[in-house]
Amino acid sequence: MGAGAKGRFGVLGGGAMALADAGTASVATFLASLIALRSLTDEELALYALVFAAMTALMIAPQYLAYIPQRLHANRQQDLRRPQYRADATTAAPYGALTAVGVFLAGAPMLGHLDGTEAYVAICGTAAVLSLLSPFQDHLRASLHVADRHGRAAGVSGLNLAVVAVVLVTVETVDGLPAWAVLAAPFGSLALGNAVSIAAGYRWHRDVPQVEERDRLPVASQAMVASTGFARHGAGYVANLLVAALISPAALAGLEAARVAAQPVLILGTGVASFMMPKAVRAIGAGRMREARRRMGRLVAVVSSTGVVYALLLLPFSGLVSLVLGRPVDAPLASARAGAYSLSAAANPFNAYAMAERRYGLALTLTLTSELVALGVLVAAIPAMGVFAVPLAGAVSAILRIGLHAGYRWRAASRPESQESQPTAASV
Repeated sequence: MGAGAKGRFGVLGGGAMALADAGTASVATFLASLIALRSLTDEELALYALVFAAMTALMIAPQYLAYIPQRLHANRQQDLRRPQYRADATTAAPYGALTAVGVFLAGAPMLGHLDGTEAYVAICGTAAVLSLLSPFQDHLRASLHVADRHGRAAGVSGLNLAVVAVVLVTVETVDGLPAWAVLAAPFGSLALGNAVSIAAGYRWHRDVPQVEERDRLPVASQAMVASTGFARHGAGYVANLLVAALISPAALAGLEAARVAAQPVLILGTGVASFMMPKAVRAIGAGRMREARRRMGRLVAVVSSTGVVYALLLLPFSGLVSLVLGRPVDAPLASARAGAYSLSAAANPFNAYAMAERRYGLALTLTLTSELVALGVLVAAIPAMGVFAVPLAGAVSAILRIGLHAGYRWRAASRPESQESQPTAASV
């Protein structure tokens, strides 16, 4: 792939490549969801949505217990380093196995709504395989960004996207495909794309020296890190389960269509964070706390403002979105989900900031508080608001996370002993 994007194109080029990486990765997921939206029945799409949310939550185990701590450790080095990938994958293996089993079983509440088990085995089986591959591919791409190899990270995502696009075209144009092949295509295309792109990305990162020693978190810190991520993403599975149980699978299918329509907000948030967050973490590692907070402020402002603009644009262009997705999209619901996603994308870096400071207990406490309050809002609002209670709860969670983190920072800054220094492991 040649030199890293920063070296070839400068800071603006690095930012463009980071956005390109996040964009192509999210477009690949979008195309996989497009296969599901255009090919599955309402009941099958509800199963897809439930399993997708469960997979996102359960993959927290390998991500947070094996990959993210090692990536943050590499990021804290003052020279550019890559993690020890093989050791990281070995550490993640038992968590990945448990994740795959959990993903396969997560769709069980939908069995009574399906005709037979073929759809369940095809959708849940391919999702289980994807859950083994996706955390490592995310780790690889994010580590390329940490090492300022933004262009190579975009190349990894590009390969993944190409594979998914080929599967989409095949499903749309080839007549007579077996039913199981169409059912397996949404998650299966991503699994195949991940496998191909991992092989290439690992080769493209070998020129960067790896860290000499891996980070070893205490067991209590590992548990707090994983619990933080699970609390954050497990809320999505609970929300989908409540919609399917209290309203209907068809309502969950409509909610999934709105999620896909709102997905560009997450593309932007992930892309901006992948470029700006490593620099904030490196500033924390060097004890430059004012610089880190300044970078965080810019990140939040960019993500939240552009997300709100996209949410407003969804309203007049819902017809076009419905045409692309192949099924009707509720424009107000999609706009509400995009608005909630913009707030969530603005809140997500605060957890990464706290973990970079090794304040794992802080991240867990504030995340649990916000998600429990949001769950209460969801349960209370769903009888009156229906599916609109889901974006409301998401917005409440994001606002609480931002507010609680800001309140903590304000209190810490007002203490007489507060100083601009690097927190240590003792502050956990």
